[in-house]
Amino acid sequence: MKEKIEIQIPGTVYFHLAVSVLLVLLLLSGFMFTEFNSIPVFRSLLVLFLIFVQLTIIIVLLKRILKKYKDIEFMQHKIKVNDTEVSAQEIEKIIISGYFMQSIGIKLYGRKLVPTKLHFKFKNDEEAKIEVLKQWASKNGVSVVYGKFHTWL
Repeated sequence: MKEKIEIQIPGTVYFHLAVSVLLVLLLLSGFMFTEFNSIPVFRSLLVLFLIFVQLTIIIVLLKRILKKYKDIEFMQHKIKVNDTEVSAQEIEKIIISGYFMQSIGIKLYGRKLVPTKLHFKFKNDEEAKIEVLKQWASKNGVSVVYGKFHTWL
């Protein structure tokens, strides 16, 4: 069994980007429109640090959005998402999140978070493609569950 299916970036990435941009704008406006004499040095350094962290997150998210999501390939005992290949023994479970716009996360053993490389959603005709995913999982002894999962960025 060797099948390729097109995937795309999950919609939550765009939401995180919008929130990060909004947070940077709020931090900048609060920092720019206050008198420097009234702000202690520690507080101004903390605000600058938070702005730097948010700008870093924005750059990482933009890089992830601009990266081309290609496909997922189901092999005999492995699954390949873009360029990341994972064997069935490494997968703790496959989590499907959402109802109308479903995103998939492949959770590995020993990890609390789903790696960002293994978080995706299917392009077009999601139901049929999720069935293919479930068939591959049942053949390889991987559980498929519905629920929420957490990723880093």
